[in-house]
Amino acid sequence: MDYKTIVRKSQESYNRFFNDIHYLPKEEEISDITIDIENMQDKIAAKAAQAKGHIAYLKQVKKEIEDQAKASEEGVFTNERKNTEAKLNKMYDEYVEANKKLFALQTKIGKLLHK
Repeated sequence: MDYKTIVRKSQESYNRFFNDIHYLPKEEEISDITIDIENMQDKIAAKAAQAKGHIAYLKQVKKEIEDQAKASEEGVFTNERKNTEAKLNKMYDEYVEANKKLFALQTKIGKLLHK
């Protein structure tokens, strides 16, 4: 798969993921709203699993890019590889942050269940 295809497919998944999670409440809003806790837990768990899958995929792609660079003449990264890696790193970091927020939501909802 070429780098443009990798970035395009990763960006499509990224866009779907972040468009889907916008409907989840922020952690600080949970005490101020009425929610269907079980339904919300299911949604959060699904998005957390999806984020973990995307993170694993991006790790794999980043490793493949590094391996290809090492295998190429003198291990030199082309500008295309550097740009691809930068884009994937940005997506990866944002997935990690989203995963932390999802965990915080799960924790907050768990506390509400045990009140």
